[in-house]
Amino acid sequence: MTEARAEEVAEDAVRRARGGRPSLTGGGKRSPQIAFRVPESLAERAAEEARREGKTVSQLGRDALEDYLDRIGA
Repeated sequence: MTEARAEEVAEDAVRRARGGRPSLTGGGKRSPQIAFRVPESLAERAAEEARREGKTVSQLGRDALEDYLDRIGA
């Protein structure tokens, strides 16, 4: 095994050991989190729409937040 291949194997093992989902930020950095509470009815609507679109509620929320910020020019 070459040194380069050993390094690839080691990096892959570290990535797998970290677990969780891939970073949305990229470059091996942790993605920041935004958390907030919503009324039950809004959570239910979001879950239903996410199911309908084949997304997670997190994906739906990211898309909605990005659309809103783009719309207001932020």
